[in-house]
Amino acid sequence: MKFHPVAEIFPMMSNSELAQLAADIETNGLREPLWLHKDGRIIDGRNRYQACELAGISATHARTFEGDDSELVPFVVSLNLHRRHLNESQRAMVAARVATLGHGGDRKSDQAANLPVETQARAAEMLNVSERTVRNARKVQQAAAPELAQAVERGEVSVSAAAEVATEPENRQREVVAKGDKEILAAAKEIRERRKAQSMTALQSSENNEWYTPGEYVEAARDVMGSIDLDPASCPTANKTVRASRIFTAEDNGLATAWHGNVWLNPPYGRNDEHESNQGVWSARLIDQYENGEVDQAVLLVNAVTDRVWFRPLWGYAICFVGSRIKFYSPEGQKPQPTHGNVLVYLGPKVQAFARRFSEFGRVVVPRGWFSESV
Repeated sequence: MKFHPVAEIFPMMSNSELAQLAADIETNGLREPLWLHKDGRIIDGRNRYQACELAGISATHARTFEGDDSELVPFVVSLNLHRRHLNESQRAMVAARVATLGHGGDRKSDQAANLPVETQARAAEMLNVSERTVRNARKVQQAAAPELAQAVERGEVSVSAAAEVATEPENRQREVVAKGDKEILAAAKEIRERRKAQSMTALQSSENNEWYTPGEYVEAARDVMGSIDLDPASCPTANKTVRASRIFTAEDNGLATAWHGNVWLNPPYGRNDEHESNQGVWSARLIDQYENGEVDQAVLLVNAVTDRVWFRPLWGYAICFVGSRIKFYSPEGQKPQPTHGNVLVYLGPKVQAFARRFSEFGRVVVPRGWFSESV
């Protein structure tokens, strides 16, 4: 039998646990039914199905889910939350998978179009965890060594500590995990303290610094997208250049408000109150809104810090590496030259138009599956 993607929301048992389940099924039979999609694929019961195979028993005890596909995720989550005893970090890992189910970072696939899509906020609510915890889980899933991610899945390590350690090189992560849970917590604390010290001395560490974008980059974005409907991290002064139809200011809290249409986003620099990179938090929010279909197109301006965990999801989109550091300005005039180079990232279907227009600013790299590797 084949598995539906929603069956992969919850992790598989370990080999030893699967063997124990197989022995129980061999003795007592399959007590809990498999749940099937109307097309015959398993939506719940991967472990039970494979345990039946190990036991040499046919998994005939099954029921079919007759609801709409939009109800699949809540249904599978409800079944498993009643059956499994998961701590907050384990639930966060599930929520992170729920939030990526249905698009997988690729809205172009036919399979993705037929799957339910949930926002991080909705996934967090469904699994009774915070959005911050879901973001940490996503970092672990994207950047953690397998041993570290598995420790979180088993409930042995908190997702917040694992997210910190996941910022280290993979070899270092494995060294930390091999030394046990206490070493993971100690390493996470050391990384937080080191990062805090670095941010205090960084040129762009102040959240109060306003870094407005020169008009030529904004106009290029408008040319590609056709309009700028929303700037979710703006102010009236910045919008004199961007000329977005609608803006969200700091008072509006754009992270908590629904986005729409064609978006221009130059997010705040520095870190938020939870010591997360503002660029990372706002970039993740943009990707989430785009992949859910709320945002039609977007151009994102961030630092070219390709070694940061938050930057990694951006490789799934077209990126212009600006050839020279952008000369930002503020109400007081031109800002000092930034410490990092910059990239402009395009989310949308007009990749060729973006490549043609933005190649005047620097090198444009596009993801596999488009018309070339680079332009």
